[in-house]
Parts: sequence; C-alpha cells; structure tokens
Amino acid sequence: MTALDGFTLAELSVTVFASPETFTALYDDIIELLETKYEQSTWEVHSQDDVTKDPEYRDALDRLRQEAEVASRFN
Repeated sequence: MTALDGFTLAELSVTVFASPETFTALYDDIIELLETKYEQSTWEVHSQDDVTKDPEYRDALDRLRQEAEVASRFN
C-alpha cells in the first residue's frame, strides 16, 4: 500500500461575480495557495474569464448578482 492509495479525486468549483481585475487577483491567489500549501497534491485548474452570456451559468449569475446587490446596500 502506498501513500497514494488513500487519495481520491474530487472537484472544487468557484464561481465569481466580480470585476475582471478581482477575478484575476483571486485566480492568482488560488494558484499561489495551491502551489505553496498543497504542494504534495496534484491538481489542475480550469478557468473561463467571462461566462456572463453562457446559458449554463444563468442561474449562478442571477443568484450572485442578487447577493451582490444586497451586500452593496449594507456597505
């Protein structure tokens, strides 16, 4: 039995409703975190910069836009 026998494959998804600059900064931070803190794991990252017009993301866009509007009222 090797150390890899206890590994599983999992997927983590992050959908971001923010400015392109914020998205880029967040993406860079996530890559840095994976490279430094989780270097003993292997991973791959898939990124799509703007999926605003993609029907697959319509529910997420609507939900996150509403959350951002509510949050902006309290700031």
